[in-house]
Amino acid sequence: MESLALDTPVIAYNLPAINEIYGDIKAVIKIPVGNYKLMAKTLESLMEKDIRELFDPKVEELIKFYSSWEKVAEATLHELENVKKLASTPS
Repeated sequence: MESLALDTPVIAYNLPAINEIYGDIKAVIKIPVGNYKLMAKTLESLMEKDIRELFDPKVEELIKFYSSWEKVAEATLHELENVKKLASTPS
């Protein structure tokens, strides 16, 4: 998140948590876990392109959403309440 706030793209492993938070954010480039060769190639390709094209309004919205712990806590509470509802629903 800090890198994105500084207009720096991120190369990350394609993990569920990364997908959940960053979803379709173009500035977060996801690669298969453990594929360090692809990570290096991706970094090389980023160095040759205009990275500004990766930053669209979605990045700013994401940063604003996660800009305070209160907002993060509210979102987490909301998700926990959804899980509680699902768990209490009879099968």
